[in-house]
Amino acid sequence: FTGRPEPRAAGTPIPDVAWFAPDGREMAGGDWDNHFGRAVTLFVNGEAIVERGSHGERHVDDSFLLLFNAHDETLEFTIPPADYGEKWELVTATAAVSGREATTVAAAGQILVPDRSLMVLDRTV
Repeated sequence: FTGRPEPRAAGTPIPDVAWFAPDGREMAGGDWDNHFGRAVTLFVNGEAIVERGSHGERHVDDSFLLLFNAHDETLEFTIPPADYGEKWELVTATAAVSGREATTVAAAGQILVPDRSLMVLDRTV
């Protein structure tokens, strides 16, 4: 991963990793110093693996969103825009998710992340 926290320019490829604020916008340098640095989303791009296999084959994996909420309250996170993935499915969570919570969420949709917890979502489309 290069994972540099630099905003993506329009028309450039999706990076190997990208960081988003809870409101769904890509984080900029100043965001790392504000109080919501304790609530972030990490996008991990399974299609951006540059290492090749032993026979030169390309490796491709699933892409994931990791929603980190270190705040002492439940927060609403907005899913990144559709170019990162149109639909996401909840894979695991470190806190109990109520039966009322959706387990699938669309791009730009919202999901509640319990306080002091992590949710992992897998890109389905």
